Amino acid sequence: MSSPLVEVTGLGRDFKVRAGRFQRVVGRASAVDSVDLTLGSGEILAVLGEPGSGKTTLLRLLVRLLDPTEGSIRFRGTDVTRLSGRDLRTLRCHLQVTFQDPAAVFGSLRLVSEVLLEPFVAQGELAAADVTALLRRVDLDADLAAKTMGEVNPDEAQRIGLARALALEPELIALDEPLASLDKLQRISFSALLRELGGSTRTSFVVSTHRVDHVRDLANRDPSNGVEGRVCVMYSGRLAEIGMAGAVLDQPAHPYTRALISAQSGSRPLTETLEGDVPSAVATPEGCRFHTRCPDAVQRCVGEQPGMRLVSGPGEASPGHEAACIFV
Repeated sequence: MSSPLVEVTGLGRDFKVRAGRFQRVVGRASAVDSVDLTLGSGEILAVLGEPGSGKTTLLRLLVRLLDPTEGSIRFRGTDVTRLSGRDLRTLRCHLQVTFQDPAAVFGSLRLVSEVLLEPFVAQGELAAADVTALLRRVDLDADLAAKTMGEVNPDEAQRIGLARALALEPELIALDEPLASLDKLQRISFSALLRELGGSTRTSFVVSTHRVDHVRDLANRDPSNGVEGRVCVMYSGRLAEIGMAGAVLDQPAHPYTRALISAQSGSRPLTETLEGDVPSAVATPEGCRFHTRCPDAVQRCVGEQPGMRLVSGPGEASPGHEAACIFV
């Protein structure tokens, strides 16, 4: 079995909480806590969770836009959590990111061509730039290069962001809610593009989303090649469940995953299925993070923080299907 592209162990990120006239540090907020996961080459991993679950922070940690407070990220066997200077700049060629609103991030008045050339300029490789080839790689017409980011539609903007991320031939791209602004046909097409790129270039994709149906578009088994992606469900900064998309979505083991699926399958807000909101990162509950909203919680859940456990059921267990619940 080949070694994973990325190995994440005990990953955590805290933020200082400041208050008062002089903005003194009065506490710390835990955005990501004790996350373990691996990622193989050419794989799609969907990160599912409500706003405040920690999924965006996790993505930013994976591509070193944020430094972790604890834990390690090993990229091709090398711990990259402490890299800086020239070594970090070299790493940037391998790890890229796209944003939920590319026009807002890059500037609505900037030309598409300028946005696509920027990675080459930053790395001193302008001679290797081919804007037309990048646009065609994401199924866009070459004449789009002359437009501004404010003139393109949401689907084109996401594909331009992806083309920019692909420019330097990275091995990992983190995409923050890329499907949120797309209609269903656009989501299906964009998801198919990611799967095709993963197969042809061996680039891995980590994609955050708050929608179960988006995960199905992204990671369910591709009928053309039989490849299936994985999904990890995050709650209050921790992993609640992880596994192949089909196993997690069709046989969810964690009560939070079941609640997400139940709410979104019925087109109802999660607040009608679960009482309350994701706990504040400043004051996370003791024991299981989910016990304050869990319909199945017992007294043991209040005092015990469960680790990830292999899921077993009446049928054949899915490899790597784990959930953080005492009832698994």
